[in-house]
Amino acid sequence: MNIYDIDNLKKNTDGTYDLTQLTYQSRNDVEMYQYEVQRGEVMRMDLVCESIYGGIEYLDLLMHINNIDNPLNVKEGVMIKYPDASKISLFRIVEEKKSDVQNKIANTNKTTRKDSNREAYIKQGYSLPPVVLEKPIEPVRIEGDNIVIGGSNF
Repeated sequence: MNIYDIDNLKKNTDGTYDLTQLTYQSRNDVEMYQYEVQRGEVMRMDLVCESIYGGIEYLDLLMHINNIDNPLNVKEGVMIKYPDASKISLFRIVEEKKSDVQNKIANTNKTTRKDSNREAYIKQGYSLPPVVLEKPIEPVRIEGDNIVIGGSNF
């Protein structure tokens, strides 16, 4: 049996499959059709898939779309949602190569910008960052009848 998901899962270093990797995404923008499970297809999602698509290569997709975790629970008369075969590729999650992602987020026209405030700060020879006071004050204090949070010592 050739199931797309299993054949394309990442293998761990010990040769086992990573079954936590998503291979399909949910879509609301694709028209869905309905198929009623027949008597001879009870507990046999492979036969349901064959009736719909003429083969079992999209069995995993049918189970994903219909939230079926155990095909033995499929009974006669159950309505199975399915997309047209030409739309199946829209459901697949294709992992992008690292180089493709880097090319998409890289800004090749990026020039180094200089912060004019920082330059002025350096030129004026300040010894403390602008947010640090020479004489520290408590962040929360009582002054008369007021509670002061933050502020300066002016």
